[in-house]
Amino acid sequence: MLMKSPTLMSGKQTTYLIIFNSLGFIKSGRYWSVSESSVIIKCQSGSKSCVNVAGNPLVMKWAGAPINLGYKCTKPSAAPVILPSDSGNSVSLQFSSIQVQPFGVKDGVFGDVTDCVGYFSIGVWSSLIVSILLISILTYGLVMLASVQPSEIYEDPKKKMIQLGADN
Repeated sequence: MLMKSPTLMSGKQTTYLIIFNSLGFIKSGRYWSVSESSVIIKCQSGSKSCVNVAGNPLVMKWAGAPINLGYKCTKPSAAPVILPSDSGNSVSLQFSSIQVQPFGVKDGVFGDVTDCVGYFSIGVWSSLIVSILLISILTYGLVMLASVQPSEIYEDPKKKMIQLGADN
């Protein structure tokens, strides 16, 4: 259960109650994921920018992790609530932070988690691209340096040697 006073898209503040009616998990091999969930949203009376929802499905297919780990995300994608097509409204929940661990919780404390941030963040990609660019420039320079040929005037043993700076 969560009581929140968020700023809605219209810029107005409203208070509502969110109750996760059900939250189901499915095991598939060595991974788990959220299979089904439903939510109840009770709006404050007189609120014009809130939509009451009574047990409608909540789509959270993005939450999942290996069996022995939990799932944590500080900026997860929005979870749409499926409403009847004739309602004319659309509702989605945007969590500021979420952590779920259906298996392996000991004494009410979360265990190790997998984060929703991918292995290749923008910083990692930038570093890789700059490193590859610098290595390719260095390699090109070394190949060009290795391909320099000495002048033939210094290599002909039959000709008189050139002496620089010597008086005869």
